[in-house]
Amino acid sequence: MDTRALTDVIIQRSSAYQAAENEVERLFVQIWSDVLKKDSIGIHDNFFELGGDSILSIQIISRASEAGFMLQPRDVFEYQTIVELAQYAQQQVRDIETEQGVLEGRYALTPIQNWFFEQSFESISHWNQSVLLSVTKEFNESLLQQAFSALIQHHDVLNMVYELDDHNQWQQSYRSSESRNNFHVEVLEKSEQSDETIEKVANVYQAGLDIKSGELFKVVLFVTDDEQPNRLLIIAHHLVIDGVSWRILFADLQKACVQILNHQPVELGNKGSSFRQWQSALDVHAQTVSTD
Repeated sequence: MDTRALTDVIIQRSSAYQAAENEVERLFVQIWSDVLKKDSIGIHDNFFELGGDSILSIQIISRASEAGFMLQPRDVFEYQTIVELAQYAQQQVRDIETEQGVLEGRYALTPIQNWFFEQSFESISHWNQSVLLSVTKEFNESLLQQAFSALIQHHDVLNMVYELDDHNQWQQSYRSSESRNNFHVEVLEKSEQSDETIEKVANVYQAGLDIKSGELFKVVLFVTDDEQPNRLLIIAHHLVIDGVSWRILFADLQKACVQILNHQPVELGNKGSSFRQWQSALDVHAQTVSTD
């Protein structure tokens, strides 16, 4: 028997295109197509063979959550085709009710946040990540202000405040963003539009973060003349963001901007598990490991 030829037949059959057969499969086909930026995805196609990775899997989970399916990134690794993932998603019962609405209250730090405060950095508020983008004039002040307002309301972790308690221990709590101005506009004259000038102004805003007053997230729109694209600076403190989180923020920002441009209300879907729920889950996990 030619086992090599048999293997080739099996591979060809497993990779043959097959269209979605129900609404849930069609939903996941659309999600995969949007995230992977590929057309004609079949329900037996493998996520990773299509170019998927761990970061893109988080976007898959986020989009599935908006549609009411509560999955974890590990599920994409275990169920690597749409037919498997869709079937698994339908079997799941939402075990954790995600926190919706405006969140309030104090809660404990995560292990990595505790580590951060233990370092006793001299400039504790100036410890951030930032992104500087070029944007067309279409993305004006009004549009971006609406989009970022929706983004900040949707991602409650951007509204955190950090304070020392009576025992000189750092505590974090949710605080409404209504009293803070996260969006700023800098109108640049033609002589001020150099990269050096923009970087100088950007550094001032980055140094202006203040974790005690809740200034952990800032957006600055640099308005240039008609010959140059505008520049958009997004600043976030390390306490509330990491490298993976930027992908999620950008996806939601793009969605909000498209909805506004199409004169639609901004709808980012249901919130996922809150940072408070994540911190609580870490606590439970740590206790479980320590007692094993």
